[in-house]
Amino acid sequence: MSQSVITLNVIYTLKPGMASAFLNALAEDGVLDRIRQEAGCLQYEMFAAADTPDRLLLAEQWDSQANMDAHVAGPHFKTMQSIEGLHVDGVEVRRFDPPKD
Repeated sequence: MSQSVITLNVIYTLKPGMASAFLNALAEDGVLDRIRQEAGCLQYEMFAAADTPDRLLLAEQWDSQANMDAHVAGPHFKTMQSIEGLHVDGVEVRRFDPPKD
């Protein structure tokens, strides 16, 4: 993997009982698939917390800061924010970069 790979762990705390509705809205819109086709997107996958039904993890990897910035400025990111607004109580974003030598 390139030294410029950026990894984001986005932890969603959903409104109570909204996990299925959130995932269904994302699937019906197709936004996750469109994001996966964006330039520089290496991973964009949702995972459910094993112990907390109202918590999801979105694991993202981008090949460069420029491509991640383009994603954030683009229409698919805005669609995600719109869907999140209906279902999500809180979002925590953690960024990880490759260790420095």
